[in-house]
Amino acid sequence: MAPRQSQILAQRDPKTFPEHYQAHCSSIDTVSAVLDEEVQTKHIEYFQGYGQICEPGLPLELPAHMKESILMLPKMAEMREDIQISEGNNDEEKLQAKKREYREALVRQRRADLKKYQESWIHVERDQNILNRGKGKPLHVVKDICTRAQYLIMPELARIATAMACTAELTFEEKLFFLGDLRTLCSRKEDVIYLPNEQPIEGFCPAQGCQLEIENLTKSERSAHIHECIRREKGLALQVPNSRLHFCYECMEWFLKRQWPDHCTAHLQSWQTQHCEAVKYRHTVIRPTYCPFCLWNFQNPAEERLQYWTRSGNLRQHIETKHMPEISWPVMTSICECSQTFDNERELCHHLHDVHGLKDTIWRNPKLPRKRKRTSKIEPQILSQKSEADYSKKVRFHRSPPH
Repeated sequence: MAPRQSQILAQRDPKTFPEHYQAHCSSIDTVSAVLDEEVQTKHIEYFQGYGQICEPGLPLELPAHMKESILMLPKMAEMREDIQISEGNNDEEKLQAKKREYREALVRQRRADLKKYQESWIHVERDQNILNRGKGKPLHVVKDICTRAQYLIMPELARIATAMACTAELTFEEKLFFLGDLRTLCSRKEDVIYLPNEQPIEGFCPAQGCQLEIENLTKSERSAHIHECIRREKGLALQVPNSRLHFCYECMEWFLKRQWPDHCTAHLQSWQTQHCEAVKYRHTVIRPTYCPFCLWNFQNPAEERLQYWTRSGNLRQHIETKHMPEISWPVMTSICECSQTFDNERELCHHLHDVHGLKDTIWRNPKLPRKRKRTSKIEPQILSQKSEADYSKKVRFHRSPPH
């Protein structure tokens, strides 16, 4: 009797399977062993891996039209009316209680609908995977984009991931490097992450001529402040205006204006992701926002296609003022590299949220102007246009124009 067949028939023997019965049994192709056919091993990876419980591309939020339908529910509309009535009664405590109750009800409804939507999505994807015989298209999800950006600002994380994915045995020196990277990663205790070569020095801004104590700034302002100081410092060292310096978030390096078009072209040649929203990690923008209209407009120069913003509000303003007025409805031609057609602006805004990852504000109704923010949150392109004389004085924060 063949060894495999003997092992199958003797599966009750404790000497054959002393432990991990299910793992060992799943490694045996029983049918092929009994029929003396070629062994099929694809099921081993399935049963002993996490693929059966992992769903790549699982949506983590509802589509825009479902979010909008939740806001239109009678109970949600009634709660908003109660809030408006309370705003005129000058009862701040009651008003805050009603707002809190509304937010909690909205979160509960969204969570319940998201769970149903995810279950439906899983069934559809698995059915489609069966029809395609497991040859589905690769997914470029937000998690992959965020992970790639983290690799750029934390190189030890990239090396750890590469070592863990390697099937070959590591050498003694590689094991030492691996432990060193683990130690470096585990020792990162800062609440704010900084871009490469922009870490504070003993709690102060690393740029010469500034030396501002970083703790005096809010966490969301610290990295932006250092980044602009580094831009100014590099401009003075190279004797070029700040507007001629460009920072690439795709490779975390600085480039002069004459180098920028060719560098943008190199990135666009291998550009695949459709996600255009900014990625923020530990209070720092590690990937900016890109305009989906400009990005996929092959008629524009490369530097215009790869124009970016670090604030989502500025991208929304760019889309609403430059691109939306130029669109004639309905849209029957390809737009932002998508073959979908749109009957009105609402459908397009939903598409920008669902496919390109823009925030809810792209489809919600216009809101009242918010309180003005500090200069540290203004786009680098705006700050770089200031004269060098403006920076000879003590660093100050100015009010930005309304958004």
